[in-house]
Amino acid sequence: LTQSVFHSMRGETLHTVMRGIVDHLQTRHGLAADAMTVSRFRITVKHLGRRLAVIKAKPEAVELTLGPGFGACFRRNIKLSAEEIHVDSRTLDRATGRAEALRLVLTKKAHIAGATRAIDILMKSAISSATARASRR
Repeated sequence: LTQSVFHSMRGETLHTVMRGIVDHLQTRHGLAADAMTVSRFRITVKHLGRRLAVIKAKPEAVELTLGPGFGACFRRNIKLSAEEIHVDSRTLDRATGRAEALRLVLTKKAHIAGATRAIDILMKSAISSATARASRR
């Protein structure tokens, strides 16, 4: 990660949160550096040619946006370790009550667990949708 991303954040805790998210994407899900685009205050992660996540560095928090584009996988009332959870109501599937996109505001090391759980939920959906698409061909 470049120093410019970290420069906007205050405190080592937020640096640890950012590193924890990126490390999880790389080690658990194999999303190498070529899947990530780093700009001054954000990291954009792509998977299967689509935006999977945007990790924004803010002075007081790390903001993680997941989806849309990999299927409705987030329950409307999802419980995760995070300062704030915003389910994107514009991406709600009326039949299942689940959303395709979610934004988390993370401020503590304990929030890394909530972020990685949300990433795992989205990646499971991404793998399922890719498998379904491949079987239709």
